[in-house]
Amino acid sequence: MMVDTLRTRLRAMPHLPLAYLPTPLESCPRAASTLGIAALWIKRDDLTGLAFGGNKARKLAYELVPAVENGADTLIAGGGVSQSNHARQVAAAAAKLGMHSILVLRSGPKGAFHQGNLFLDEILGAEVRLLDTEDAEEVLGEMERIAAHLKGQGRRPFLVELEAPSVAAYAGCALEIWDQLQALEATATHIFVASDGGTQAGLLLGNALLGAGWRVVAARPHPTHGDPTEIAATQFKKGADLLRVDVLLDRADIVNQQKYIGPGYGQVTPESREAIRFLARTEGVLLDPVYTSKAFAALMDWTQRGDLDVTSRVVFLHTGGTPALFAYAEDLAAM
Repeated sequence: MMVDTLRTRLRAMPHLPLAYLPTPLESCPRAASTLGIAALWIKRDDLTGLAFGGNKARKLAYELVPAVENGADTLIAGGGVSQSNHARQVAAAAAKLGMHSILVLRSGPKGAFHQGNLFLDEILGAEVRLLDTEDAEEVLGEMERIAAHLKGQGRRPFLVELEAPSVAAYAGCALEIWDQLQALEATATHIFVASDGGTQAGLLLGNALLGAGWRVVAARPHPTHGDPTEIAATQFKKGADLLRVDVLLDRADIVNQQKYIGPGYGQVTPESREAIRFLARTEGVLLDPVYTSKAFAALMDWTQRGDLDVTSRVVFLHTGGTPALFAYAEDLAAM
């Protein structure tokens, strides 16, 4: 157990005051009883502040340190779709830090909807460029072209690409969960989260350093042609290197499932609709249609299959994204 080491290394890492931390750990007894598990807590990372909150606030607090140190005047970020939570929080961080923001977004299934995150981007003063493409490399290429153009004008752009800092940020979140459970004299058996790799890797890193014994279950919001286990393991190693800790990850501990994505990224499924309705009507907590509802659908499926039972004590990490609900109103109307 390396609780003190993790705490010390995190404190030593330069970071910006972009997130309200620690976020609450909310007990959800009505939902737990209905699901048939011993306990359910929601780690409310939708309450990190920064334009309706979300998990990117933790990550940007570390990622944007060099932007400030090097006197950047413009943040350039890309997003998987126009309803990108990452882009929204980059725009908010830029405003807070006195910088301009340029967001390069794939139009995606909700590109025509001037609502949700896209609406907030514009309120926050971001310059939004929508690309009609499904290729993430085209988005990155456009970001790099914009950066080169700005440099030619004497500007100081900074490309926001979350890597190792995001893993360290969520090792810090694991430490918060540990401290909060300790204060409650409680333990958890599982953590459920929506993650492509980085957030899950941070939780796995924190879990390993704390000796917490949690099973970290991730539901992917994006399909991948690569090996999700390899992605999480690579991110874990980057985070461990950044924190300068020598800790091993057992590949068998990586649970990253694609079965809850549905027909594609950013598309509502019957199960995600049910998850949104269930948590709203049992605990008054709103999930988003792209990320957290898919992860909570996984949690519900695990209870129905018997992989979670009356002995299970679960933390659900709410990574935010609720502004997208308004762009998906028609998709959710069938509820």
